[in-house]
Amino acid sequence: MIDYKHLSNFKHDGSWCIPNSRSYFDAYSHQFNKLSWNEILENLAFLAFNGMDLIEIIRTYKESHSETTLKSLKDSLLHLLHKQTN
Repeated sequence: MIDYKHLSNFKHDGSWCIPNSRSYFDAYSHQFNKLSWNEILENLAFLAFNGMDLIEIIRTYKESHSETTLKSLKDSLLHLLHKQTN
């Protein structure tokens, strides 16, 4: 889980960001599979609790990636939500 001392790694010029966002939103990527589902959920919850607007982060992700990459976004988010309810 992200530590408070590393919270500044998720801000750039005063705006929230997720470095290597494919690790969180692209279930088909190699980076995504390096983190467990629990780590992804805990990290996103921690960031949202500390002020990150998750909807805005996803919107930014969508605007900056190709259609091919975005095909996995919906599946990734649905799977994360499903994991959270189980």
